[in-house]
Amino acid sequence: MKISLLISSVFCICFANCKVEWRGDAVPADSVWQINHSAIIKMEDICVDPPTPELHASSIEETPAGLVAAWFGGTKEKEPDVGIWLSREENGQWTAPVEVITGMTTLPDSSEVQYPCWNPVLYQIPDGGPLLLFYKVGPSSPEWWGMLMRSTDNGKTWSTPERLPEGIYGPIKNKPVRIGETSILSPSSIQSRLHFERSDDWGETWTRTPSVTDGSIPVIQPSILFYGNNKLQAVGRAGIDKRVFSIWSDDGGTTWRDFKLLDVPNPHSGNDAVTLQDGRQLMVYNHTETARTPLNVAISEDGETWYPLLVLENDKEGGYSYPAVIQTNDGLVHIVYSWRRKNIRHVILDPQLIQGKPLVSWNFDTEGVVGDETTSSATYVHNDLETSILSRGPGLVPQKATASFASSSPIYADLSSAESAGAFYEFSVKGKPGKTIALSSVGVILRIQNDAPKNYVWKYSMDGSDFKTIGEPVVVSSGFNDNNGLQQPQLELHSIGELQHISPGTPVVFRLYMWGGTSGTANNGFRIGKSNALTSALVINGEIDE
Repeated sequence: MKISLLISSVFCICFANCKVEWRGDAVPADSVWQINHSAIIKMEDICVDPPTPELHASSIEETPAGLVAAWFGGTKEKEPDVGIWLSREENGQWTAPVEVITGMTTLPDSSEVQYPCWNPVLYQIPDGGPLLLFYKVGPSSPEWWGMLMRSTDNGKTWSTPERLPEGIYGPIKNKPVRIGETSILSPSSIQSRLHFERSDDWGETWTRTPSVTDGSIPVIQPSILFYGNNKLQAVGRAGIDKRVFSIWSDDGGTTWRDFKLLDVPNPHSGNDAVTLQDGRQLMVYNHTETARTPLNVAISEDGETWYPLLVLENDKEGGYSYPAVIQTNDGLVHIVYSWRRKNIRHVILDPQLIQGKPLVSWNFDTEGVVGDETTSSATYVHNDLETSILSRGPGLVPQKATASFASSSPIYADLSSAESAGAFYEFSVKGKPGKTIALSSVGVILRIQNDAPKNYVWKYSMDGSDFKTIGEPVVVSSGFNDNNGLQQPQLELHSIGELQHISPGTPVVFRLYMWGGTSGTANNGFRIGKSNALTSALVINGEIDE
């Protein structure tokens, strides 16, 4: 029997095994990557040659002929030349982007003025219906208005734009959802208050709810999730308190209740979410209070507790924002997002391989922690596991560093030297009697100083002496010495057979070895951390069977 592993307000992170080397300004020439992470099938840039200086606020949809993506692009957000651009996937390749509409507007006196366009949202009417393209036109929010175009050939050509009725803005950033047989429910907002717009005839006519929030906490850009029996949840972007908001409906979106802020950090940046075919909820967002990096994927079963189980982007420069997410009929998840406003990035995930929940984690954002403790007990341990202790090997020197478990490292020329000297961090995972463990991943935040080792590798042992390498050694490139630490490539475990059925009472020992560096005496800290109130610095995910 599977045990549900729930922890309240404990958020732990795992990380995509993306090659650190291409996390910079340059992107590979072919703009497509096959990622060494079982859940990530593909990562690619939609535009081989971006047509405008800036691209932002993308949307993606599945049509009978394949995927379609849209975004706004121009000189810069708010500039009059910003229009709506679109690309279609044909034979596994994205077509050259086409500008399908601008904000050219005829005024009452018959003169014309060009306003910027904003936030396109695609929605495919089921059962052979048209593809809808919602967007906004106007000098800024809230002075903009909603527009709608239709395509009957899967996005190749489009109808004449029509202005939505007064007070109807369309889906403000995130996709509409189908309600019942012929109804669309659009998540929307204006002047930092939420409302929902409904059409019972596939977008021909519209009604809307009153504002369902009072404006005391500014909130915008909701996404809608399903829980069965007309129960819905909307999650989205809050303007203060640096959290994702939540609100619930029990009647299919007619009325809404229980507005609150979740214990999910967000730097007032756009996010999106989708209900998966297996009933879980998936959200894409920036798991931070300060910047549009990292870009994360989190999973929830109840909409209240969210587990960040994947990081798509994680470097210090940032600019990974405004994701849109769908699940296609084949069960795969497609995500598009702004990549530094220079391109639109597309990621394909297999959600069945995003599994596990936190079993053990360390959070060093605790009173009295100074970083040079000899050992550190895990701050969260699942009830079916023995307590886990984090320690250093003899080749590392304890070092003070806030919200971290820290060491300075002498110079070790290579892995063999680091192994001989004992330059490692170590912890173990062990099930209590009768509890069998299956491990899925390990995630770590590293805070590496400029002259510290820039190479590391993970190993594990089932007997405490024979250590086996997990994956490839990681070379940490420049920019990874951020004082707050940066989330590192994911350590994927569910492909390792002997870690999928760990017998009760059998300890698995993990070691993180490091080597290299340019100084053995100064500025050479290699630290696990930082932690903060909502983010642990080290986490082991998995499941427990009885």
